[in-house]
Amino acid sequence: MKNLLTMRERSRILSRMGLTYHFEFKAPATTTAGELETFLRRVEEKAKAMGFRPTLVLNAVFDSTERKQFARRLTTGLPVEDARLKGADLPDDSRVWHLETANGFTRDL
Repeated sequence: MKNLLTMRERSRILSRMGLTYHFEFKAPATTTAGELETFLRRVEEKAKAMGFRPTLVLNAVFDSTERKQFARRLTTGLPVEDARLKGADLPDDSRVWHLETANGFTRDL
């Protein structure tokens, strides 16, 4: 039974492993927000086809402290720490970037 449990744990760990890519795109100052959004949506479609999740394209102006905090949360995930997350098995982890069940910590979108 112990080997079976170990295999389940390994399977769970492997299914949660991921790879993160960061890209930097540059465009002339004359490029409109709409043109950038169209380009990024095409990139997003390809990323989803390759199995990357979650993905998000957001066309917004971050001109206030509240909006900047929102943008920061989108790019780093919302940290949540709670003892109830220890050993948790999430039925839908599509909105979870990182989960540490041993510590009860997650970064959510």
